[in-house]
Amino acid sequence: MDRRMQNRVAGREVASRWITTTVGLGVVAACCVGTMAAAAGRSLEALGNEIDGELSGARAPIAVESRADELGYDNKTGWISGRGNVVISRGSIVLKADRIRVNVNSGEAYAEGGVSLKRGEDLWTGDKLHYNFRTGEGDVGAMALKASPFHIAAEKTKRGQEGTFVTHGVRLTTCARPDDHWHYHVSCRKLILDPDDYIKGYGAVWRFGRVPVFYLPYIYRNLEGEFGLRFRPGYNSRMGAMLLSSYRYRLNPSLKAETHLDYRTKRGVGIGQDFTWQDPARDQWQGLLKLYYADDQAPVDDDDDPLADDLSNERYRILLRHRHTLSPRDYVLAQLNYLSDTDVLEDFFEREHRAASQPENYISYGHRGDNYQAGVILQGRVNDFYSNINRLPEATLDFNRQTIAESDFFYESRTAVSGLAQVWEATSDLADYDVNRFDTWHTVNRPDKHFGFLNLIPRLSYRGTYYSKTIEQEDYEVTDTNGVSNMFVDENGVLMATRTE
Repeated sequence: MDRRMQNRVAGREVASRWITTTVGLGVVAACCVGTMAAAAGRSLEALGNEIDGELSGARAPIAVESRADELGYDNKTGWISGRGNVVISRGSIVLKADRIRVNVNSGEAYAEGGVSLKRGEDLWTGDKLHYNFRTGEGDVGAMALKASPFHIAAEKTKRGQEGTFVTHGVRLTTCARPDDHWHYHVSCRKLILDPDDYIKGYGAVWRFGRVPVFYLPYIYRNLEGEFGLRFRPGYNSRMGAMLLSSYRYRLNPSLKAETHLDYRTKRGVGIGQDFTWQDPARDQWQGLLKLYYADDQAPVDDDDDPLADDLSNERYRILLRHRHTLSPRDYVLAQLNYLSDTDVLEDFFEREHRAASQPENYISYGHRGDNYQAGVILQGRVNDFYSNINRLPEATLDFNRQTIAESDFFYESRTAVSGLAQVWEATSDLADYDVNRFDTWHTVNRPDKHFGFLNLIPRLSYRGTYYSKTIEQEDYEVTDTNGVSNMFVDENGVLMATRTE
């Protein structure tokens, strides 16, 4: 084989490697933009896999053509050059450029001037492509991609050694109109993409035409597939037709968020914002914050008494939960529920209402020993339209069932010291009161089996309870249709409670 033929064969081999890597670069760069929307990301990722798979196959030959100058090869410098409307094709993939240069020694590859990459109906265009096979770094420059139904444009795209893409001046839309006449699109000043991990965006603006309608200074999205838009349509007699929508996204590796926008034909619009956090390394802490507000157009249900229900159109709730593991034996739990009224959970969060019609508010500390558990809890009322028994505080000490010395006897106990306060709802005529309480329970038992099947556990138990105050019962009675009501008052004659027998 003469030198000219060897150079041409070498040029084709390097061109084959170059086009494979360049296609991957262009498609992944497009994926950088496309991951702003979950569907776009999946579509472009699938396109990239198909292209790379076809290029790596041996059945499709590579055709290299220059309609002006022939491909040239300099064996001293290692450069292969092509000028004048260079076309490289393989199967359904066609790459065109005015100039192509590839260095077989350094791994550098360039395509400049009217660069386009086409596969079927999908078309990538740009001013230049620059890639280094050995370092993995690349510079795509300005580019545009049409991958149905998405149209994507970027002013500049670079790829780092670790596979991270940095794209500037990104615009994304599904509008089919020409570039300068999109009905709507999303623009982002800067996007950083790790294809196997995350995407970060700075200065994201949603636009209708040229008018900005929504702005986020920073967005973060994990590419695991659990994020993105969610829609839940439905209908019931109290709410009418409804569409509950939300967008899930990640703000940083330990903080997720979800924004809600709901519409119910009978009740109106509701908005919400959720945050969940979790220690990504050792799972030592996790929690959530849920905020929700509804401008309720019909707060009183048809089966409710409008005179008895004091409900306004402004319905809201705040929920905070947090768990923190201080050590393998110590932890802290906290929960806060603040509601606009007694019916807001039943109306808008029915599942939570079924689990707890009156949500609790507390902060507690727990310690787990080898044979015991100890803890302190502060539990109180936040909304005054509920009645509640506050525990401010309550300390507990429980001993697990354990053997006494090396005998056949077992011992266990529970002890609690509490500062209790009975608080009534704001509309009640009853007086609040408080009391200190000490309660302890101890038991000793000796399990035994008889006749091979009969288990007997004789035990000796003691329980004692002490209250710092007692309620005096009056001797007079009030008779009504439901029976006899006993009235309880304190030492000053203030009504504390009633009981019907």
